[in-house]
Amino acid sequence: MADIQTLPMLVRTDSGKQSAKQLRAKGQIPCIVYGNKQEPLKLSGDNILVTKAVAAPTIVKLDLDDGTEKNVVIREVQRDCMRDVVLHVDFLEVRMDVKVTATITVEPHGIAIGLSQGGDFEQPVHAIEIAALPAFAGTHPSRGCRFGVR
Repeated sequence: MADIQTLPMLVRTDSGKQSAKQLRAKGQIPCIVYGNKQEPLKLSGDNILVTKAVAAPTIVKLDLDDGTEKNVVIREVQRDCMRDVVLHVDFLEVRMDVKVTATITVEPHGIAIGLSQGGDFEQPVHAIEIAALPAFAGTHPSRGCRFGVR
């Protein structure tokens, strides 16, 4: 079972560039949740907590201020390239009882014995597709893979 982070979020009704700037000035990051055939939900969260959550992609439980909870994965993170700060986060809601398909990049590590003896290295597979329940597909050191979009 993957570790699930809990992230407190505020539901917001405003939208647009000016409201996003005002949120950032208050130490908040604008976010949005897509998925499960529902209307997108606009949220905002604490700058420090959201930045920590996007640093390690895993399943995140959003604890909304209206009393509901949503299990999500990080879909996209927008950053300021000059200051390296998070500007906006897109979350994708997942159901914990439905399998999710993800493409995982195969990255060889270390030096093969054959290479040190003059051989060639060929990598016929650069990515694999897995299907698993979200709690199983999350980050786990023994599995050696990360769920989500890189």
